[in-house]
Parts: sequence; C-alpha cells; structure tokens
Amino acid sequence: MSRIKIFSNNNIGGTINLPASKSILHRLIVASLLTEGTSIINDATISDDILATINAVRQLGAKVEVNGSTIRITGISDFNLQEDVVIDCGESGSTLRFLIPICTLFNRNIKFIGKESLFVRPLDVYEDVFRYNNATFIKEKDSLTVGGEIKEIKGAIDGSISSQFISGLLFVLALKDHDTVLRVKSIQSKPYVFLTIEVLKCFGIRVDYNHRLRRLKVYGNQKYKPTVEESSGDYSHAANFFVLRALTNAKINLVGLNPLSLQGDKQIISIIDSYFQTMPFSLKINKETVIDVKHIPDLGPILMVLLTHHGGYIKNFRRLIYKESNRVLSMTEELRKFGVVVKELGKKIYIPKYNGEALHGEIDSHNDHRVLMAMVMMALIYNQEAIINDVEAVNKSYPNFFNDLEKIGVKLERYE
Repeated sequence: MSRIKIFSNNNIGGTINLPASKSILHRLIVASLLTEGTSIINDATISDDILATINAVRQLGAKVEVNGSTIRITGISDFNLQEDVVIDCGESGSTLRFLIPICTLFNRNIKFIGKESLFVRPLDVYEDVFRYNNATFIKEKDSLTVGGEIKEIKGAIDGSISSQFISGLLFVLALKDHDTVLRVKSIQSKPYVFLTIEVLKCFGIRVDYNHRLRRLKVYGNQKYKPTVEESSGDYSHAANFFVLRALTNAKINLVGLNPLSLQGDKQIISIIDSYFQTMPFSLKINKETVIDVKHIPDLGPILMVLLTHHGGYIKNFRRLIYKESNRVLSMTEELRKFGVVVKELGKKIYIPKYNGEALHGEIDSHNDHRVLMAMVMMALIYNQEAIINDVEAVNKSYPNFFNDLEKIGVKLERYE
C-alpha cells in the first residue's frame, strides 16, 4: 500500500497536459482489432485500463506496438483462433463489455478473468442476448466464459445500467451479413453511444440513430478500414481541475481538450457555469442546485465535492453504485471525515455545505480512481493537509495524476 501526504497550499497554478480520453481510446483500440490493416493512434495515455484492452486485442490476434504515446494496431484477417484464449480485464468494465459480443465472432469459447469487483457489475443484458441465441454464457465469481454466435437481437436493449452494452453490440452488428435495427430503452450515458458511433465512422462504419423511435440501424456487410487518429484530452479528468479552479480561483491552464468532443463529461463546464452565476464583483449562488448524473455517472464524485461549496442535490445516482466501488457509500464515508454528512432522500442525495471542520483521519481511495481524485480536490479546495491511502488506484486511468499536481505547485510527500 502506497500513501501520499498532501500539504495545504494557497498558491496553486500552472499548466496541465491532460491525459487522453480513456473512453475514446478503448473504442479506437477495439475497432482497430476488427480492421484488416494497420491503424495508428497518436497521443495515447497508457493507463491500467487501456493496457488491459491492448493486451486483450493481442490475445485475439491483433499485432500491437506501443511506442511512447503512439499505438500501432494491425487487425485480424479472420476469426479463427488456434487455441483457447483467456483475457484478463483487470478492473476494466469497458474492456469486458466491449469485447463480450466481439468474442462471438470467433470459432472458440473465450474466457474473461479479472478482479472480483469486475464481475459484480451487472451483465444481465448480455446474458439475455446470449441465452436467446443459445450461445455460451457461463458467469462465475471471478470469470466469464462466452462463445457461440449472436444471430438475432430480440426486443429492446435495456441501457438503464450502462450504455456499454449498446456500444459492444454496435461493434459486432456491422459485420453481420444483414442490416440490424437495434431498439433501445432507458439509455443511460447516452453521449457515450454517440461517441461509439463517431469512432465507428472513423473506421468507415455507418450507424444511423433515430432519436424519436429510439432505434439504431446498423448496416450489414460493412468492413472496418484502417485509420490514423489523434487522441484528445479527457473531460472526466479535466472535471477535477475545473472544480478546483472554480472553488479556489487557482490559475490552472488545461491543455489537450477538444471543445467539439462528444464526451458526455464535457457537461462539467455548463454545470459549473449554472452553479455560479457571475455578478459584478461577486458570485451569486444558485441555492437550489439539483444535478442530474444520469448521463454523466463518472462525474458523480467530483460533483459531490462541488456541492460542498454551498450544498445541493444529485439525482439519478443509482449507477454510481456499480463502479470500482459503491461510489455513493465511498464518497459518503470520506466526506464525513470533513464533517459533511451526506443524506439519501428518496431519489436524490443531499450534500450539505462544508462548515470548515478539520479533517478527521486519513482519506481512503476505496481502490477507486475517481473517489481518490475527488477527495484530493476536496483537501486542496479547503486547504487541508491530508494523507491519502492506496494511491495506486489512479493508475487505472491517470498514472501521472500526482506528478501533474506537483507541476501546479501542490507539495506532496510519498510513503511506501
């Protein structure tokens, strides 16, 4: 277990080159697997989750070269495996959910392994699809074995738990010998479906979305074409610094963000703008703030920190339960150490204003990268010295997080 001590400091400022969007990278790597040719991804950030997807497509036959921030992927020419394959997803839900449908294209059963917490996450949507097609779907405590073929999708796909089920199916359906109309209902994180469609477009794959009918039309007999793509900065990570900047007036310059990005977490900008209404010589607080995280669950932890500035509510928070940790419980436990008592009120969570109470105890990451980063921001915003436990959690998505903090003037002390 590694620990870091953060010292109080009112003089924070500087430039941060943000890591590449993990959501986009996962999709680019998976699409490259299905391409007969070599695709190049520039400006990539190799985190633990991205490494899991890289190793997974290697196991399925892709040739992958990583040189610094450049990834070269030569896809597969057929779906014939010479031997059984075991894919270690670590804790990456994207790796698992994107590749489950793709594995039905191969001639063998494929086994997924990973941390137990990964297989606690719901997979019922896929299980229903596999059962209907008489395909193999064997889920155990710490593994999942899949195989067979997805010939038909019956009924509407439930996106209320995760949009990743829809994205995973889109990758595969384009390779079928017929068009498919995919009906969906209750889509959560809808922007991420559009992100998948945009990435597929980069590889020459056409998918049409009918918003009124909630239907996706995937054209059959398509081929993935190799491409060269540039990664763009991750708005999920930028959100931490946006909140830090908004609540402290720290002069932080964030480099690498694409203002035209389809990343759903770009919404952090409008959320902050609506939370603070700029008035002459002062800030007017919107006291009845209610933030809907239906389509932006990854922002849940840092939004809870934002709300400690003057209080407010979060609604549609249920998906926060099914992440690396139960983020509602994790954040509730950690904020309580600052004297902030989070209350669940029916379908909303109330986060009261922080009253300036000194931090009691050490901050625990709960092995959750987003909880860890949000609570680091909490300590910095309110100028509290804090010891953070299990800091390796940031390697899941942002390996240089603490190095970047030092670049903007945060004083750290590292312990093993």
